[in-house]
Amino acid sequence: MLKQDIRVQGARFKLATVGVKVTPDEVEKYYKAHIADYTTPELLGLSIIWTSNVDTQAKIDADLKAGKSFADTAKLYSEDLTSRDKGGEKPPIYASDPGLPAPIRDAVKLMKPGEVSPAVKLETDRGAGKPKLVTWWRILLRSREPENVRPLADIRSGVERLATIEKAGGLQTGDKKIADLRSQSEIKISLPGYESLESKH
Repeated sequence: MLKQDIRVQGARFKLATVGVKVTPDEVEKYYKAHIADYTTPELLGLSIIWTSNVDTQAKIDADLKAGKSFADTAKLYSEDLTSRDKGGEKPPIYASDPGLPAPIRDAVKLMKPGEVSPAVKLETDRGAGKPKLVTWWRILLRSREPENVRPLADIRSGVERLATIEKAGGLQTGDKKIADLRSQSEIKISLPGYESLESKH
């Protein structure tokens, strides 16, 4: 089935792009216009402690200042049930992930791996006229993998293919050509027992 799908997609590409050529400048222009598709965003490894209790904040700061590990402090005080037992460790997250609150993203920008942020205040809307939930976060930046952009030289053939498809008007151009050919053709099946496969359109 996979081989058949590859053949079909190849045929669609050839039909859509027959007679269409792109120049090196057009390939480079397509690459720059779609650079996000070839970019792996900055990846962050974070551990967190958050609390909604004002009194707990002082205890967190005191323990961290006294040298208690971030992990032990998280297990003791964090209200984040998904990470507390893991010492506050969260799965790696892209810096551009919309699920990463802006105040945390901004705080992490100024940090180096191994550093712990001061308290970061977040206000979460709970809806239905309820007052916002106010929490204070401490973030440990465990790791930071920089953004990576794949060079055009490494992926030129793939980019050239996509630039060609775009210039041709998309794969639907090939589909239209197929539909036109079908409408202009009359297919007859004379093999006994298979007449029902004949197109009635």
